Amino acid sequence: MTFIEDIILQEDAIFIADSHFKQGNNKLKKFFLCIPKGIQVFLMGDIFHLLIGALQSSRLENHELICIISQLSLTNTIIFLEGNHDFSLQHIWRDTLDSPANTTHHIQYNPNNIRIYTYYMQPIILKNWKNNTCILAHGDLWINSFYNQYRKILNSNVSIFLFKVLDRLSCGIIYRNISRRVSQRITAEFSFYRSDFKEFMLKRIRQYQKHIIVPLTENNNVKHDDIFYIIEGHFHLGQSLHQDNIHYIALPSLYCTKTY
Repeated sequence: MTFIEDIILQEDAIFIADSHFKQGNNKLKKFFLCIPKGIQVFLMGDIFHLLIGALQSSRLENHELICIISQLSLTNTIIFLEGNHDFSLQHIWRDTLDSPANTTHHIQYNPNNIRIYTYYMQPIILKNWKNNTCILAHGDLWINSFYNQYRKILNSNVSIFLFKVLDRLSCGIIYRNISRRVSQRITAEFSFYRSDFKEFMLKRIRQYQKHIIVPLTENNNVKHDDIFYIIEGHFHLGQSLHQDNIHYIALPSLYCTKTY
């Protein structure tokens, strides 16, 4: 978990989750370009359908939206929580925008306005404009032991190093094959798989209580009667639930709703 003390979640902040950008998605690009100047933008993971920031092939494939987000940082604060489809992002702005191959594009960005929070750093905890405690994550925390281990391996330095070596040796062929296979998978709303919305949300609340809220109260980081907002993506749910002093919000997938 990561505490953020120098940012207050504003009332007019924009949350974008699971937009799964692919080349040619002009509607999504237009949506980003129309975001009003000055407001906070929370990118809640899986903004890209597949983006491994350390790989040149992946950066080139997603160059259009990377540039748009970079331009947005000149006028807006961007908080980017890595998802399971977009990770190793701490490399991306340095490697992509400052590389000699891209100097002709005259890309500008404000590194102070783009904050990246990896899987290991999530959830992030900050206060909102009402001084409530907000707990934000992409959402794929505490799924099961197998998935948790898979995510740790996927994000490990060893895995990223191997990905980079394979990408260079294969001249991007391996990455393009993987990207093509990922693109062929079904990306659907939660209701496509199951309908027990309330039971699922109660289970997620219990997980956050166990791993985050109870430790916070025991360590006197927050009061036990504080109001908590849990906001996460990943599940493409688009539902919310209020239980006692906890407000749980499962964000919709922008890719599925197409509400640009």
